[in-house]
Amino acid sequence: MSMAKYRDVKIGGCLGATAEMRADGSLVLRSTEALGGYPARLTDRLEHWAAVAPDRVFAARRGADGAWVTVSYAQMLERARRLGQALATRGLSAERPIAILSDNDLEHLTFAGARERWGDQLEDAAVERLVYELKVIQDMGFSSYFLIVWDLIAHARRAGMQHRRLPAQ
Repeated sequence: MSMAKYRDVKIGGCLGATAEMRADGSLVLRSTEALGGYPARLTDRLEHWAAVAPDRVFAARRGADGAWVTVSYAQMLERARRLGQALATRGLSAERPIAILSDNDLEHLTFAGARERWGDQLEDAAVERLVYELKVIQDMGFSSYFLIVWDLIAHARRAGMQHRRLPAQ
């Protein structure tokens, strides 16, 4: 039986911190270590590793068949450049933004809203029901629709527009 080979890897960053318990019950953690160097742009490190190790795996996930689906640093840099060009071509800006939706946005929004409405201690039955309803919405492919409706309602509230829930038919 052979032993797996491992190499030392630095993870995290801050190993030392001070803790401050506030009167309102919040806990504030502060690093005791100085902030290390960081690139001016997020893409600087991507460009670096695409040049140094272009075929190294940047990200991986299991495919439906169980095999690894990988993206190398070079492939990710090319994707980032293509996406950046596509966004620039469309003239997007702070005045003309874009919303990028992923499957977990609706889940995050749902649980944040439930906690806002009913508090942090959601009952197990409520969590189970939310998970069930979210799975139905996702399985039917309606996640984006629900997020768009939520955005429209949020805009109506901010603009002071009248809106109401219609009774179920």
